[in-house]
Amino acid sequence: SGYTTWYIDNDGNLYGCGYNYYGNQGSGNKANVTTFTQRATNVKEIVCSDNTTWYLTNDGNLYGCGSNSYGNQGSGDTTNVTTFTQRATNVKEIVCSGYTTWYIDNDGNLYGCGNNTYSQQGSGNTTDVKTFTQRATNVKTVVYGEQLTFGATWYLTNDGNLYGCGYNSYGNQGSGDTTNVTTLD
Repeated sequence: SGYTTWYIDNDGNLYGCGYNYYGNQGSGNKANVTTFTQRATNVKEIVCSDNTTWYLTNDGNLYGCGSNSYGNQGSGDTTNVTTFTQRATNVKEIVCSGYTTWYIDNDGNLYGCGNNTYSQQGSGNTTDVKTFTQRATNVKTVVYGEQLTFGATWYLTNDGNLYGCGYNSYGNQGSGDTTNVTTLD
């Protein structure tokens, strides 16, 4: 992100430094981190935004920390998380923004949580989702786009079907109108 820096060394050790206002360094506090500090081992991938950080281990465990203002940590509440906390297992892919989090498990199931102001969770309403909730099956990949809190979600199935939901004020959902799309089907 623009405020934090992360790297994974050849042995799978995760190191980070930088901005930590939301606890997004996973250090247990909110003090900015000015030197690279090891945060985890066995790390396959890191995904972060300006205020959240997620990492995926080589064995498919998903850990997150940072902002949780919309329930985007999947913890069931809106309290910011200052230490890396395991949120899921069997995870293949993770996508996040500052306010929304999505992951696909190894069985092709899509789960999401967080901001839902424009129905970008595909839940049929605009209530924020505070726990990871399954939204689709047979998913190959997911893409999430967010500008401030305006969000749109897209996913591609293994058989080549494309689905989207969320913000649509410019017709960007391809639905033939400018009404927000509230479900992912």
